[in-house]
Amino acid sequence: MKLNRIALAVLVAAPLSVAVHAQTTGLGVTVTPLVGYQGYSGDSRQKFPGLAPQGDVVGAIALGYELTPSLSVEAQYNDSRGEAGLGAQGNPTTADGSARSLEGNFLLNSDIITGDYSGSFKPYVLVGAGQQNLNYGTAKTRDTIVNAGLGAFYRINEALALRVEGRGVQNVDHDLLDWKALTGLQVTLGGHKRPYVAPAPVEVPPAPAPYVAPAPVVEPAPAPVQLTEDLKLELRVFFDTNKSEIKKQYQPEIAKVADKLKEFPAATAEIKGYTDSRGSRKLNDRLSQARAEAVKTSLSTDYGIDAGRLTAKGYSWDDPVASNKTVEGRALNRRVVAVIAGSRTVAQ
Repeated sequence: MKLNRIALAVLVAAPLSVAVHAQTTGLGVTVTPLVGYQGYSGDSRQKFPGLAPQGDVVGAIALGYELTPSLSVEAQYNDSRGEAGLGAQGNPTTADGSARSLEGNFLLNSDIITGDYSGSFKPYVLVGAGQQNLNYGTAKTRDTIVNAGLGAFYRINEALALRVEGRGVQNVDHDLLDWKALTGLQVTLGGHKRPYVAPAPVEVPPAPAPYVAPAPVVEPAPAPVQLTEDLKLELRVFFDTNKSEIKKQYQPEIAKVADKLKEFPAATAEIKGYTDSRGSRKLNDRLSQARAEAVKTSLSTDYGIDAGRLTAKGYSWDDPVASNKTVEGRALNRRVVAVIAGSRTVAQ
């Protein structure tokens, strides 16, 4: 039957609603006094032998509990006083009596779809089952009934709500479809169920970072400045006529050149030998070269200067420093000169 199928669908949906709203707040206990009208099928005389109950005012009280914000369950008691036709058709009589029923119903409201748990207007679907007792004169019946209907709540506040509904009542034992129309005022104790909302986590400020002393500022060392010095030293090493031997008295002059070369470790030196103008050019070329070689050898052997840094060259009588016409001038021209070229790094 149609009503039975509707009831089955809602009963299947109920556990799903419970699962969705497993954590809730609010007590959700309801008490609802109702009043309305109960009507009966026109086929009741054929289905109830000798009994045709007439529709009349019905009073009811429902006690409910909200399982979730969307689903609630109710136990409802209904009581209707009125008349019923008795006897066979064509020989009717009437008798006063009552129609009472005790039902258990599920109510599934629109929150399951809309999620609007704070809204005022809430349509709902009702399904349930129970037992109905009819007692008119000597006619008495006790039948199983199934309910299915539609209704709506209008929540005035958290505690009060107006309720209106219409439902079909299927008499299973006599295959009759009756109906009820009800309205009432629902009172909710302890507040309606609401989905549980976890409180926002309390933000704990991070612990201050441990104090770390700043690293000492180290001033960078000044970049070294590359200085280049060109040095030309007059050795004042003088030679006898036609001689290339270095006299002992001139060793301090050679030592000065050695000290300067040690001061400039990357420098090189050219040792230049000279003669006076007496004699042939060829002779003076050999003699000036020998004088330069003698000083180079002394620098290397006596003072530890790398021979690779030294160059010896004779220039004969070129570049005289005095006149070759006098004895004194010729003595000054018989000399050796050192030209040092190089650089050293000096911090500024």
